[in-house]
Amino acid sequence: LPRPLGNCVGGGLHFKGKSTLIQEFLVIDKHSSSFMDAAFNNMKAHRLIHELLEKEDKYFSKKANDEGAWVTSLDDEEVLRLMREICNKLRLNLGIDVAASHFYDGKFYRHYDKKFSRNEQIRWIKKLIEKYNLYYVEDPLHEDDFRGFKELNNDNFLLCGDDLIATNPERLKQAVKEKSINAVIVKPNQIGSLIKMREVVDLAKKFNIIPIISHRSGETIDISISHLAVGLEIPIIKCGVYGKEREIKIKELIKIEKEIY
Repeated sequence: LPRPLGNCVGGGLHFKGKSTLIQEFLVIDKHSSSFMDAAFNNMKAHRLIHELLEKEDKYFSKKANDEGAWVTSLDDEEVLRLMREICNKLRLNLGIDVAASHFYDGKFYRHYDKKFSRNEQIRWIKKLIEKYNLYYVEDPLHEDDFRGFKELNNDNFLLCGDDLIATNPERLKQAVKEKSINAVIVKPNQIGSLIKMREVVDLAKKFNIIPIISHRSGETIDISISHLAVGLEIPIIKCGVYGKEREIKIKELIKIEKEIY
């Protein structure tokens, strides 16, 4: 079965209002022996960050975005510090979905009142990876910067392309050629064809790129991705932690696990 990659704190385009620049702060359990235990630990992390935000963020309104992740007025590094604390406590690995295209203006990355060049953005990402021991980094640069991704790519963490690839086999082939990534988001309803989606999964596996099957922001209670994750032997599923559209996928995988074992 896959390992669940869970979204605990969210911002960026997923929330209209003051929030973090980074779109998702994620956790993944690589140590537990079962999917159920891994999912349970993700839920614990989701609950613990809520408790910490209540203490640390005086403006915390207990609001969750449309993916069930908590929204905070704290800045990105303050959230990373709290998430690192939780991950150390629960033996989880920490990740981020930067979704950098949403704050790229065609020339600069707009960090609130600052403008970062491409090289400054790469240095910022490298600093976060090292300082917070990040295991997973998704879309740290804008969606067409294959060569920029290559500058970040190494075997010490998962560098994942979502907007970069868009579940498109031709874009994945370009990423393979450029050596841009070592993980890729797969969204069945993004490419609009299960055959094309399977092509992306097979291509990724052929070149030792880890496929990660994923939910969407405007999600439904459909459980197809749970079955596709198991049937296609996809090692990671990104399906959130909290909210009926997210939890139903986790419950289905727990059910499958019980049937198998």
